[in-house]
Amino acid sequence: MERLFLVLSPELARTRDLGGATKNAAVFTGVSLSLFMLYSALAVVSFYVFLPIYFGVTVILVFILYPAREVSLNRITAVDYLLIVATVVVVVYFMTQFEAMENRVGLFSKPDLFFGLLAIIVSLESCRRVLGILLPGIGVILILYCYFGPYFPGQFAHKGFSLHRIIEYMYSLEGIFGVICRVYATYIFLFILFGAFLTATKTGELFINVALSIVGGAIGGAAKVAVIGSGLIGSIVGSGAANVAITGTFTIPLMKKAGFKAHVAAALEAGASIGGHITPPVMGSVIFVMAALTETPYIELVKIAIIPAILWYFSFYVAIHLHAVKHGIKGMERDELPDFRKTLKRGWLLILPPVILILLLGFRLSPHLSAVYSIICMFIVAMIRKDTRFTLRTLIQTLYNGAKGSLAIGATAGTMGIILAGITFPGFALKFSSLILSYAHNFLPFAMVLVFFAAYILGMGMTVTPAYVILVVLAAPALLKLGVPLLAAHLAIVWFSQSSPLTPPFCLAAFVGAGIAESNPMKTGFTSVRFAFVLFVVPFIMAYKPLLMNGPWMDVIITIIASFLGIGLIAVAIEGFWLGSINWFFRLFLFFGAGLILFGNIMIQLLGLLIAVVLLLIHRHHQAVVVVEA
Repeated sequence: MERLFLVLSPELARTRDLGGATKNAAVFTGVSLSLFMLYSALAVVSFYVFLPIYFGVTVILVFILYPAREVSLNRITAVDYLLIVATVVVVVYFMTQFEAMENRVGLFSKPDLFFGLLAIIVSLESCRRVLGILLPGIGVILILYCYFGPYFPGQFAHKGFSLHRIIEYMYSLEGIFGVICRVYATYIFLFILFGAFLTATKTGELFINVALSIVGGAIGGAAKVAVIGSGLIGSIVGSGAANVAITGTFTIPLMKKAGFKAHVAAALEAGASIGGHITPPVMGSVIFVMAALTETPYIELVKIAIIPAILWYFSFYVAIHLHAVKHGIKGMERDELPDFRKTLKRGWLLILPPVILILLLGFRLSPHLSAVYSIICMFIVAMIRKDTRFTLRTLIQTLYNGAKGSLAIGATAGTMGIILAGITFPGFALKFSSLILSYAHNFLPFAMVLVFFAAYILGMGMTVTPAYVILVVLAAPALLKLGVPLLAAHLAIVWFSQSSPLTPPFCLAAFVGAGIAESNPMKTGFTSVRFAFVLFVVPFIMAYKPLLMNGPWMDVIITIIASFLGIGLIAVAIEGFWLGSINWFFRLFLFFGAGLILFGNIMIQLLGLLIAVVLLLIHRHHQAVVVVEA
């Protein structure tokens, strides 16, 4: 079981422990990549030059840092050098022969075939080294599907394509260097680099201290700090399980000291960090891919994602409060908390770059320029403060850390291009969508459940962004045919894709949190699911209600109010506590009332609210009687 988990789980590959010339080579490559990406954001560089360089340098850095096998953890092997040379050759050939390749589309060319095949190999192998076998395995299967189309059964059969035609399509701006590579290079890398500067200046610690000064003294304050602090960091950095590792080393011991059990502390931190993937402005980088696939302005996606994100944190806050009251966990002592004014006075400059980032995005400046200007602002602010001032060494290290941190996503660029090409080229997306509709019998709730299970399975072996991309191409058409609006379908799939990092048995974020808390990973995973129940509810609200402001304003307002009421009631029912323990009979009816509030029309919503109010009043009266008798 543990071996399977290590094979399938993303972000678990070990990097090499290099030294000497090879270490310097890795740092030089990483810093060069960061500087090139900053330059490209401010200058005009042709896509057929910009994308291959990003792809090539990323893949080279992967081959330097990630071994093919554990036996080569401390050295670069001959195979690595061979793959590095192959990557350089593939990139140079594409850049120099791009126009000629465009002119001879459809004509057989042995060099195109050779270098295209080489590009596919280095794409799949670099992805395998970082994220394991599942994602490149899907790529290989789809290549075979393109070639052996006539031999597949039923509706999945197609006429098939020649090997030359397949490779030609994949070795182009439609495949390996296609939309995914473009989004990764144009937007995502720069935001990851911004995250590296935030980490270098310890801005994350400032966010935690601000959260401590605001809610640390409240009931269950340590956990509320974890949710707010990790959410603030995750919304900008958006690195999932890595965010657990970054913030969890501080928040988890804090929660344990306050009285939370180890597995609960780990589960809360895991959930709060994953929440960064659904919280603007970055949303784990998936928002930029969504903007490209839906052809929607970035700022519009930010607007519609805000209310669901607030719902996420509201549900966590309510659940934490009820859990803390139920178990008698009080707030932290005043002398343990930083002073809010002093904290802001010492660190307000560090908050300036994230604020400027949000303002620039709000004024509709392009995301990549917003990220670059925010990085420049972060550098200037850091140089003003003596305790955060960059030296040449720390600046180089930060640029290198940004490039290294981008590999978990960047390593998938070529493979995701192959997968998308393998899905769209033979029309597999429409066939898969028809299959969902057939199994769901045109019943939307069942179709949503099928999409959730598909997201969970895909998420076992890849990060959120690749899982979202594959699933949205395959399943979104089915949801659209069942009447779900385009953006609602995409955002619902994003939310479903968050489930696997928290859901056993392959709950990576929970595993990382459990490692810090020294708790049982499976118990931590199941607890994180209990606290993160909203992940499984909000996508259904998106499908049925105008939660994303995609309807008349009165309906939108009613939906938002009903969503907060319904989510709050579900939190009470799951925790089984409000002014005292609630028995299972009342809890079931609370679930029922919450369902009516969330998904009914106005009259049914009022009925659900009446049921919930009556139940809670009866429970309150019962608790008062118990107290009097005691």
